[in-house]
Amino acid sequence: MDSGILFRGAKVDAEGPLVDLLVRDGRIVSAAAGEGVPSTEDSPSPESTPSQEGLRLIELDGRVVLPGFIESHMHLDKAFLEERRPNLSGTLQDVIAITLGLKKSVTNKDIRERSERTLRLLVRHGATRLRAQVEVDPIVGLKGMEATLELREACAGIADIQIVVFPQEGIEQQPGTEELMREAMRMGGDAVGGIPYNDTDPERHLDIVFGLAAEFGCGIDLHIDFSDDPGECVIESVARRTGASGLEGKVVVAHLTSLGAMDGERAARVIGAIAKAEITVIPLPATDLFLNGRDGDPPPASGGSPGCANSSPPG
Repeated sequence: MDSGILFRGAKVDAEGPLVDLLVRDGRIVSAAAGEGVPSTEDSPSPESTPSQEGLRLIELDGRVVLPGFIESHMHLDKAFLEERRPNLSGTLQDVIAITLGLKKSVTNKDIRERSERTLRLLVRHGATRLRAQVEVDPIVGLKGMEATLELREACAGIADIQIVVFPQEGIEQQPGTEELMREAMRMGGDAVGGIPYNDTDPERHLDIVFGLAAEFGCGIDLHIDFSDDPGECVIESVARRTGASGLEGKVVVAHLTSLGAMDGERAARVIGAIAKAEITVIPLPATDLFLNGRDGDPPPASGGSPGCANSSPPG
């Protein structure tokens, strides 16, 4: 066991007193009001306080101490690709096409370096837990999985990483992807990902995703209905499937921007189905507000964030 660190004078409660946090081996082992060790001026000799010998002291002076933030949707393996070839049009279609072209030449080392660079930025800004969407397909193979698993192990002391096995290029339109996803789950994937709007048949895509989730006894994380068109509403199928599969509370969907383009009555009906299935919705405004609304007039709630945010159940 290490000697530990004492963070003195931390604010952990808006109304409560300042507390001292004792940390050993990377964990908080005690939190007590008042001073956990004497101040520097009044400190007796080390011989008289053997339990505190070697303890590192950090004065917080009333600074707020919070749990680490959570980054719930991150593409570590695609981070910083914009530096190589920017998306000048700003459209979703070009994002997908540019990424497809670039990843034909990526290596395990390249993915690992860019991923670690991103992870360290996240941690520096307070995010210590994240869910990474890791691409798996015949183009990139399992390089992203290998690199992310290496990173997860190497950086376990500073961050916790969940891995979503993500078929960015679709499943059926890239033959061999389903088996690669299965292998990636065996390697250590935490959830099965999906992207129905980028495959030949969205419903068949969902058949495979829900089938893999049943096979591995895990949750699902989908990119879905990323459009300004209110007619794109695959989320209704996802809600039905979630209830039928007993996966309430274990399905996550991201983007869902078509919801923001729907009329109020229909949106309320869809939100009700989402809530009943206990589906968690992750709005991604930095991406959605940038990519959406480029074909003519934007929808009333461009990017869909207001509707998505209101539809997300607790947790």
